[in-house]
Amino acid sequence: MNTKNIKNMKMRDFLTLLWFVVKISLISFGGGNSLMPIIFSQAVVKKGWISKSDFDQGLILTNLLPGPSSLQMMALVCIKKLGAFWGVIATVLGIFPHILLFFTLFILVKNLPSRYLVTFNLAIFSTIIGILLGFCYIYWKKDKNSMNKLVYYTVLLLSFAYSLFVPSPYNLAIVPILVIIFIYSVLFLFKKWKKNRDFTN
Repeated sequence: MNTKNIKNMKMRDFLTLLWFVVKISLISFGGGNSLMPIIFSQAVVKKGWISKSDFDQGLILTNLLPGPSSLQMMALVCIKKLGAFWGVIATVLGIFPHILLFFTLFILVKNLPSRYLVTFNLAIFSTIIGILLGFCYIYWKKDKNSMNKLVYYTVLLLSFAYSLFVPSPYNLAIVPILVIIFIYSVLFLFKKWKKNRDFTN
């Protein structure tokens, strides 16, 4: 493959990833986690830009870091595919249409009666809940043989309860993650201690 073909391929990859960021960011109503199923569907299932393992690690990392998790995940996909420099460029250029749309909507709805905004928000929240439930089902279907069902459903129900009943700004995504890590660490250390005690006896 000559240099010209390599450059054309890189440019095609860049434009494809740029459109990916534009497309995802323009439908990013409702926060970062609501977009994760769509990013997973595009970047992992359809295009194969990153592996499921990379996505899982990115999902954990983006929820631990401050800032918009959907933007961080899109940047991760772009960097994995294009490298650090071009991945960042594609991400930055790709979010500009979203920023312009946001400011346009902000100006348009500034004087809109609040009852219309409430109706609009209810419609968006219903859609987000449906998407997240679908995402949970996809994850369960793919890994149901290797997954502990009791742990899975417990984490799922507690996560939804935390999101629904703990008010903002206290319902930070990092809190349930840290709780799960703490519980897992305690169980792991307990099993290790029990195993060592049985071995010494």
